[in-house]
Amino acid sequence: MSWPTAPLAISDIPAAPVLALMVLGVVCALAGHIARDRRIVGLGIGVLFLATLLMVVFAFAAFQGDETAGDTACPPGISGTCK
Repeated sequence: MSWPTAPLAISDIPAAPVLALMVLGVVCALAGHIARDRRIVGLGIGVLFLATLLMVVFAFAAFQGDETAGDTACPPGISGTCK
């Protein structure tokens, strides 16, 4: 089965935006707990889940079509066929 390719170079996207979104979600949820506001807690948890989903989607897209992922080549300095 052939999966559609990403229209842009996903592997060139840095992890910092996703991590920043995760931190924002955690801080928002903690602030909601401190303020005792369930809506803010829910918003923070929602942002955290969104960041996690984006991380998985970006990781999946980055490894699509990468023939070297899971390669069983020998480590440097070892000759022969490694499996």
